[in-house]
Amino acid sequence: MSQINLDEQTLDDFRFKYGTGQDTSTGKGRDKKHSYRHGVETPIGDVEAKLWYQVIEILIERAGEQEMQTHLREWYKDQQDPMIPYKNSHAMKVHSMRIFDDEAWVDYIPFNRKYRPELVKDKKFVRIISQCCGKPGEVTQAQIDKASKGCVCCPHCGYWSEFTLVSEEK
Repeated sequence: MSQINLDEQTLDDFRFKYGTGQDTSTGKGRDKKHSYRHGVETPIGDVEAKLWYQVIEILIERAGEQEMQTHLREWYKDQQDPMIPYKNSHAMKVHSMRIFDDEAWVDYIPFNRKYRPELVKDKKFVRIISQCCGKPGEVTQAQIDKASKGCVCCPHCGYWSEFTLVSEEK
């Protein structure tokens, strides 16, 4: 921790871009030892993963965003997504990326309705009917704009599905 001066650093400086890794070895022959360094690429460079988690916790606290971190941990704890096995570390990663402010995030509407209703109460969302369920639901315009191969995440079942626009409503 001594190698990073946190006085001038912000959460954005340590925003998670992607995980990194490096295989290292010492010695020769049968005495050769292998180890692996896990890291995080950030706007300020590659940071060893254990240090990154420590720094993010400090920066979240300094920014007064512990409640948001708690909300993200609760949100991911309640998700049954096998692609996210480590819920707390994932919550820290997405917090550093400010995913809760990204209207393209598939959980933008339900998360913010639950934890920040004042943010979304006057927003207009796009009503769709997903082909998977056939049920009407709401997504953001950003989700429509970034629809991959004409598919968005269904607001009901979570499957990526083609959709039909219904109307724009509050």
